[in-house]
Amino acid sequence: MGFWSCPLRQLTGIPCPACYLTRSVLATLRGDLDQALEWHAFGPVLVGLALALGLWTLFGGRLASRQLLQWACAAAVLAFGYWLLRLWSWSQGQPLPA
Repeated sequence: MGFWSCPLRQLTGIPCPACYLTRSVLATLRGDLDQALEWHAFGPVLVGLALALGLWTLFGGRLASRQLLQWACAAAVLAFGYWLLRLWSWSQGQPLPA
């Protein structure tokens, strides 16, 4: 696709938590949900959250700083867990996406 490669993966051979996320978001925006989920499960989630936040803001919604921090922490924990799960599955022989 012509994207820059992940520096962590280039240095260590280990994909970072966000590896393949851009490709997943682009596949989601094209409507190819199967491919998006194959790249990264958080791609469709990220697109959905961006749309929801945009609509929420458009209609005057506000979030308190504490709420945003709680949601960000929860998202970080989920993303880290997903990354560990992917690393484990790749270590068990599942191939990395091409």
